[in-house]
Amino acid sequence: MEHPGVETKTRGVVSFGRPEGSLTWTPHAPARAIEDALVTRAFQYLVNGTGLKADAARELGRAMGRVALGEDIGPYVVAFSHLGLGRLTLAPREGDRFALLGHDLAGSHLPHAAVCSLALGFIEGAVAATTGTDALGAEMRCRSRGDAECVFYVRTRATPRRWAPTERSGEKP
Repeated sequence: MEHPGVETKTRGVVSFGRPEGSLTWTPHAPARAIEDALVTRAFQYLVNGTGLKADAARELGRAMGRVALGEDIGPYVVAFSHLGLGRLTLAPREGDRFALLGHDLAGSHLPHAAVCSLALGFIEGAVAATTGTDALGAEMRCRSRGDAECVFYVRTRATPRRWAPTERSGEKP
């Protein structure tokens, strides 16, 4: 099907019909493997002490986490682990507190590791998106301080979220 003014990519499928009339690119398997490798390399560069400071990494993580939909952050935690930065696991939720473990996070053995800030921000953003309230967290244990793994705690706050759902697409309200 031809659409005027729309350049189609090869080796994939372009779908129409999403809200706001946007397009979605769904690559075939070989293209997806290449894209995964590019994304992994980009994130490894950003967090291994050369490209991203801790505060910027945390904000990037929050923005990434805000794409979470529904009430379960589990699939988003798994997706984060697929970025090639290490593995996050979700501990059982205790009321308004979420606990996550960071296993072998890339560069987390370095002081003030950006990957830890990225992971913390990601968890804060995902919790905020799935609960509808702001969330704030802290890293309580870290490999850079000699701990076996990084441990993050995030709590929801009583205030409603301060950002609009349009931020999920990168737009400011």
